[in-house]
Amino acid sequence: MKPTTLKRLWIHWLILVAFMPMGTQASTLDIQLLDGKLSVTADKVPLQQLLQRLAQYGITARVDPDINPSITASFENKELEDGLKSLLKSLNYIFIWRAEGASSGGQTGPHHRLTEIQVFNPGEKGRMVALEPSRRWSGQAAGENDKEESEDEPETDDNE
Repeated sequence: MKPTTLKRLWIHWLILVAFMPMGTQASTLDIQLLDGKLSVTADKVPLQQLLQRLAQYGITARVDPDINPSITASFENKELEDGLKSLLKSLNYIFIWRAEGASSGGQTGPHHRLTEIQVFNPGEKGRMVALEPSRRWSGQAAGENDKEESEDEPETDDNE
C-alpha cells in the first residue's frame, strides 16, 4: 500500500472512533420498596425511568418533560422519604402522602402512604406530565393500585 492510502485509512479510523457513541453499556437499575424501606442501585439512569419504576409500588410520578438528569446512586433500606430526597436533592419536588387505615404492628390510628411525586422547575408546575408506568414492570405489583383510597385530603411535603 502507498503511504497516502495508509494515511487516509488512519484518518478514516480516527474519525470513526471520534464519532462512536461513548458509554454504550446499558444503564443499571434495581429498585426495591419493602415495609417503607427503599433500596436503589442506579448507574446513569434517567430520572424519569427511575420514577416510572416506582409505579410498581403504586406511586404516581408527574415530571416536567425537560427534567431528566442521569441518576447514579446506591443505598439499601433507607426510609422511603430519605431515600427519595437523596435521589432528588438537586431538584424541586413535592411528595403527596395519603392517610390510610390503621398501621401494622398493633399500632392504632392512620399511617401515611406516598401516592405521588412531582418534579418541576420553579414557577412551572403546569408543565408536568404524568409518567406512564414502565411497561416492563407495570404488571408486577398487581393489586397495589387496587387499594381503596381514603377520603382524606392528601398531605404534601413541599420543597420549593
